[in-house]
Amino acid sequence: MKTVKPQIWRLLLVILAGCTPVTTTLPLSDPRSSQPDERLLGRWVVVESINGIRDEIPDAYVQVTRCSPQLPNAPAYMYEARTVEYTPDGPAASGEFYFFPSSLNDHTFVNAIEKEAVGTDDELGLQLEKASKGDGDSSPLRWTLFRYELKGDELVILGDSYTETLHGPRESLREFIGAYGDRIFTRGVRLKRTQER
Repeated sequence: MKTVKPQIWRLLLVILAGCTPVTTTLPLSDPRSSQPDERLLGRWVVVESINGIRDEIPDAYVQVTRCSPQLPNAPAYMYEARTVEYTPDGPAASGEFYFFPSSLNDHTFVNAIEKEAVGTDDELGLQLEKASKGDGDSSPLRWTLFRYELKGDELVILGDSYTETLHGPRESLREFIGAYGDRIFTRGVRLKRTQER
């Protein structure tokens, strides 16, 4: 397992909206009980910041696909996302991550983990197994939690400038997010789908 700088793939909220995603020691739900959300598949272009501190919107997109065939142990509910920003030198990948969806109190969430931090397929399986335990102390990796809303071809991803890492156990994490989520997830980005799955 590699140690990497956590800011690489946080393009979605750090660069685009001027805020930081919520970091946790474990995902919001057990990965084994996650339900896929195929509506997330496709290419998503950033169209505006929501309550952000930046006026400019970079020319960027996020490509969401199912996990690669090179990861045969990845469960069906896992997705890969790749952020790309257009620069004067051409498109530049800003990072890649794995994620799976969760739901809580009629809201939907993305539980993301940086692809480079996970490493091999076997290491991904190990991290998912540790995440399934739900005690918050079984993995040195940090998960990132976004709340999302999806209506047709419009996707809103919300985070906040919440700087403390939230710790488990999972039941406490879910209680905290359930009680304070509307205050935590206030800033983010709005994206539009430009390419079908």
